[in-house]
Amino acid sequence: MLEKHGYEALKYASDRLKDNEEFILAVLEKHDYKALQHASEGLKDSEEFILAVLEKHDYKALIHASDRLKYSKEFRQSLLAYVK
Repeated sequence: MLEKHGYEALKYASDRLKDNEEFILAVLEKHDYKALQHASEGLKDSEEFILAVLEKHDYKALIHASDRLKYSKEFRQSLLAYVK
């Protein structure tokens, strides 16, 4: 279904799939960072998950990270270490 309709089909996926880290990372392998908008709030709030996404996509993916991460001093420091 994703091959035919693209990442927008994720909006119709079950909550279980939207919360499955491996599934979402696999989708992101084939689609751009915008697919992250359909991931669960829990994944978007996971520092490890967002850093894994950034390994494949540029900083624009951060737009879909949770506000808690975006405003976290510790997370921003992790990002600085990540880009070095």
